[in-house]
This record gives sequence, structure tokens and C-alpha cells, in this order.
Amino acid sequence: ETAIKYTRFQEILEMDVSNIEKIEEFAKEFKVYFDFWSIKASWEKLVADLMGSCVKSIDVDTIQNTLEKNIKTVNICQKELEGNEMFKGFKEEMEKFRAVTTILTAFREEALDENSWNEIKALLKDDPNIEFVDFDYKSKEFILSDIYKMNMMLYKDQISNISVRAN
Repeated sequence: ETAIKYTRFQEILEMDVSNIEKIEEFAKEFKVYFDFWSIKASWEKLVADLMGSCVKSIDVDTIQNTLEKNIKTVNICQKELEGNEMFKGFKEEMEKFRAVTTILTAFREEALDENSWNEIKALLKDDPNIEFVDFDYKSKEFILSDIYKMNMMLYKDQISNISVRAN
């Protein structure tokens, strides 16, 4: 519709008629890339800032809201960027962080007692592919990067179940 208006305007002024449809198509495609790169840059900065944060003090609800909003925008961009390897990697990174938020939510459960924590630790210790480091959830020393280092995302469902049972 906008293209038709511009074309009429150019015809009335006896100007060379531009191919506005191509410009609009380019603008639409550019917006998808702009949205993707903007979200990617802001998300990577947020995650980098959080990596050194004490797990107990992370505002999971705010992070989860930001994550879900970003995933929604990424899903909108998916059709245009489907073959893009950077896009694919970023989408996987977002899904991985979704698992992290599940773990953070489970760890906030106040009913988790020493037996529950021991069960979570045993789950991680038993995996020969994980470099287990003993941790104390209540300690300021236990930071988000520790969750990544121990690849706890692989056990998000089990950790969540332990948290639910504790409640």
C-alpha cells in the first residue's frame, strides 16, 4: 500500500518511478537481521554479566521474562534466518539457558534440605563426563558459571523433580 502511494506521488510529480516494492522488501529483510543481531548482542552481554553472579541472588523471574521475549522474537526471525549458522547457534544457546532457568528455579525451593542437596550432588558426581566440584548453594562462591562448568543443564528434569519432591 505504501509502495502504491509513493508510485502515484512520483507519477504526479513526473519523476522516475522507483521500485518501492524492492525497497520495502529490503527494509523488511534488514529489520529481521537488525532484530536478531540486537537481541544477540544484548543477550550475550546479559549472560556475560550474570556468569560471575551468585546463583542465589539471580533474579530468575526477570531473566526468564527476558529469555521468553527473546525466544519469541527469534522464532519470528526463524523463517528468514533458518539457514544462518549464527542464528542456529544462538537459538540453541537460548534453549540451553532455558534449562538453566529451570535449575535456578529449582534451587530457589526453600524446602530443599541437606538430603535433597546430597541427591542433586550425587546425580552430578555419578556422571563421569562431568567435572564435579562440591558446592554450597547458599554460598556467595557458587556462581552461575559453576552450573555451566558442571553441565547441570543435562539434569534439569531430575533436579526439578528433586525440588518438587522436597516441597
